[in-house]
Amino acid sequence: MTGDDPDGARQLAAIASRYASLIEAIDNGSNGDAARRLMLIDEVRAALDRSLGQPLHGAEILANTLVVETVLAKGGFSEILLATHRDLGHRMVVKRLDATRRVEASARSLLLREARIHHACQGTGVLRTHITLRLATGDPAIVMEHASGGTLADRLQAGAAIAPWQARAWLTGLLEGLATIHACGFVHGDIAPANLLFQESDATSPVISDFGVALPVGARAEDVGVRRAGRTDYAPTRQMEGAPADPAFDLHAASMVAERIAARMDAVASDAGWARDIAHLLRSPGMTARDALKTCRERVPRD
Repeated sequence: MTGDDPDGARQLAAIASRYASLIEAIDNGSNGDAARRLMLIDEVRAALDRSLGQPLHGAEILANTLVVETVLAKGGFSEILLATHRDLGHRMVVKRLDATRRVEASARSLLLREARIHHACQGTGVLRTHITLRLATGDPAIVMEHASGGTLADRLQAGAAIAPWQARAWLTGLLEGLATIHACGFVHGDIAPANLLFQESDATSPVISDFGVALPVGARAEDVGVRRAGRTDYAPTRQMEGAPADPAFDLHAASMVAERIAARMDAVASDAGWARDIAHLLRSPGMTARDALKTCRERVPRD
């Protein structure tokens, strides 16, 4: 603001005076208690946010806590956002309804259903969920950890050499997640490299994400309002035909992930025999994720 704008200068002076009075009132109200002073400042900030509907810098804010940085992905009835906790500074990922679907009760029901299953399956090898919120719009939103290391699909497409120990770490992480999910009584239904995330760029084992089409063991997708689950490149025929959810569906998809890893290893002249052995094992009748995990840990590939 310059002297060429006297009205603006007067407005700034008035704001500065009121700000000084506000700080004085906070100091007086806290009676020297630092914790109370911070609490009062936070109350003022919350009041400003409620009056503006968003933070001062113009970014969208969710639940008066998470500042949206960008949209990471859109698909189906939802969108995935990258957000930062305004007080803690932690990055998190938020899954909420796409703006075009927020009026649909069925879409809200599906997202809440996904949240319940994802929360129920917390454990080793599964992407952590923090909380499920109700936003100011009344819609649910799932708040999850931010896995900043990308996906297994990214690593397979990168073209770098894949050592046998890397293949073993990737498949061990996948089977740890499936053992967790199956022990909780669910079938993930969409195991694929794009849904296997690495929590950090240097992480060696992935975690399983995206429970949008997960089902209780024995349930049918059509019975719970879920679109027919699975990807044709990974899911078995029975799953694509709508058969009741079976943990074997996930093991078949995991075997296809192992085959994809083996094919990539062939392309970079690495020994893919171990990965192919695991792929074959996962398609064995009666195989479980826990038994396959035990074998995966015990069999050490040649370097």
